Amino acid sequence: MSVIRATGRRHLLPEASLVRSSGIQLLGNGAAAFLGLLFSISAARLLVPADFGLLTLGVSLAVSATFFVFSAPRGLSTFLARHHDDPRRQDVHFSNWLAVVLGALLFNLIFLIPAALITHLVGWMVVAVAANVIGLAVFITYREAQRGVGLFGAMAAYYLLANLLQLAAILLAGWIGWRSPALFLTAYGLAAVAALVIQTVAPVRLRFVPQAVTWHRVRAIVGFVGPLLFETVFYAVWWGIDVILVSRFLGPVATGNYGAAKTIVSALALVPLGISVVIGPQVARLSAAALRRYILGGVTLTTLATVPLAGALILFQKPLIQLAFGSKYPRVAEPLTVLVVGVACYGLFQILAAVWIGLGYPRIVAISSATALIITVGLGLALVPSIQLLGAALAFTAGSIGKFVVLGTFTIWAMYAGKGQRVQQYAERPLFES
Repeated sequence: MSVIRATGRRHLLPEASLVRSSGIQLLGNGAAAFLGLLFSISAARLLVPADFGLLTLGVSLAVSATFFVFSAPRGLSTFLARHHDDPRRQDVHFSNWLAVVLGALLFNLIFLIPAALITHLVGWMVVAVAANVIGLAVFITYREAQRGVGLFGAMAAYYLLANLLQLAAILLAGWIGWRSPALFLTAYGLAAVAALVIQTVAPVRLRFVPQAVTWHRVRAIVGFVGPLLFETVFYAVWWGIDVILVSRFLGPVATGNYGAAKTIVSALALVPLGISVVIGPQVARLSAAALRRYILGGVTLTTLATVPLAGALILFQKPLIQLAFGSKYPRVAEPLTVLVVGVACYGLFQILAAVWIGLGYPRIVAISSATALIITVGLGLALVPSIQLLGAALAFTAGSIGKFVVLGTFTIWAMYAGKGQRVQQYAERPLFES
């Protein structure tokens, strides 16, 4: 992607290159997310509501329990993009980052034991959640590598293939008669590993060089990832805590209904996902003036694409629910409208978070996510027992609005009050000497 020129009066319009690259991601990720939606719908239809609630709880635990694995690869794409003209330095960053990811994976697998005890998951469900921890480590690391070297088409293809494999696996299992939440959850996690076959078609030309792995480099990466680790913990718990609260207070059937509502509104995350994937690695190359325009373009593009989709979900929720789930989940409509607002605000947050992580300022993202967690937990404990599914949705949405307001306020202050000079200087600092 070329460096953006901050000229002209169309500063509120998204850059053409951003639109093109985001469009590739949107189409590919959209198709992949549609397959993911079909996975959830198919699982909901193949399983009884109580078992689907258990599956939803397992997915939420997998997300909540993978804070080290989820955060460890983040930032790799930024430094691969900074050194796009130096393959040797890219290999050094990739090798040391991979060592950090492997250490994080080991820790997360150990952490899974007490997490399973707290949520009362036993037997094969624990094995299934472990498969998701491994799958998530592979998925995020490989996508960060693809993102860093600019293989946006291959990124979308990998995501698409992983979701296609997980959908095919549960449909085949259901056809045979194997209808188990543990089996479905295992397929959900390991599909990302099986999809690595894409490497034979569109290889990421990065090498793991053992000699390049040194303690001072690993320590520098851990120092960079540290705030992202806290952000990941806050995000993971925030994203799943409403489901967990519903499970604890209202039982598995209510959890299945709430999980079905969250499944439908997940479509709103497609647009910001596609745009943030493109924005993150590129921002460190921009001047302060161009960076301000780039942020405005990303937020504008996200808003223009999200608002009509959010409106359609609210207006046509009844036929959509009937089409997706039939009459099997009668309470889906209760939280849906409020969840739409929450996910839409989270989408805007994603754009700003990608900018600040790409610039090497992950701490403010962590603070924003901590704000969301505090709001959601506090309101959830008060509202879920009294107004049930609507209370969970209100708590989630209030947290989403809170995190966006915090990060948005900081962005306006840093980019406009300070003219962005310090941001630019920090973005040019190397992570470590190669």
